[in-house]
Amino acid sequence: MTERLPSDEWEAYLAGFLMTDGSARKDGKGIVLNQGFAHREVMELLAAHFDTPMHEYSYEYSYGVKRTLTIQFTGLPIFWAKFVPVPLEWPLACHYVRGLVDGDGCIDDKTNGRTTTRYKRIRMYVNDNQQHVLAFYSMFLQSFGIVPMYRRHAERVTEITVGRQPDVAALGRALYGNCTVSIRSKHEKALM
Repeated sequence: MTERLPSDEWEAYLAGFLMTDGSARKDGKGIVLNQGFAHREVMELLAAHFDTPMHEYSYEYSYGVKRTLTIQFTGLPIFWAKFVPVPLEWPLACHYVRGLVDGDGCIDDKTNGRTTTRYKRIRMYVNDNQQHVLAFYSMFLQSFGIVPMYRRHAERVTEITVGRQPDVAALGRALYGNCTVSIRSKHEKALM
């Protein structure tokens, strides 16, 4: 299998999603993506588009049942689950970042506790062993003129927050404005 860059919106989005929530098989014969049932819609879209089956698993624990959806992708570059595929040109970079945010990010839509003013934030979490993701995401935000806030957590995780409302609106439109595949709840919050 040759190592290649993503060539369309679907591959770029999947590469970002795999970077955050995927794992390479130990035998090197594919990449596995696991998600909870809440993300069934996007998992079904990916499975259908890449013509690969999706499997459902249930695990019983002392606190309840965990239900997981799993897709195993074969024939895709393994490095998509381990490294940022650069150089990634515009607009594929937007689709890749949307995959990152859908995997390890969140979009908050809240009211201020002191007033009824609504505000949104787009946050992303990056582990210490993924500094290349942090660098790519930071450069991506800089290309929009966005200066995010960085906060270190004790768990060796960096939180990157875009909180200025004009920046949140611009980033939300860039990531979710004209996309084919995304997690619906994040898509809706980004464009509200």
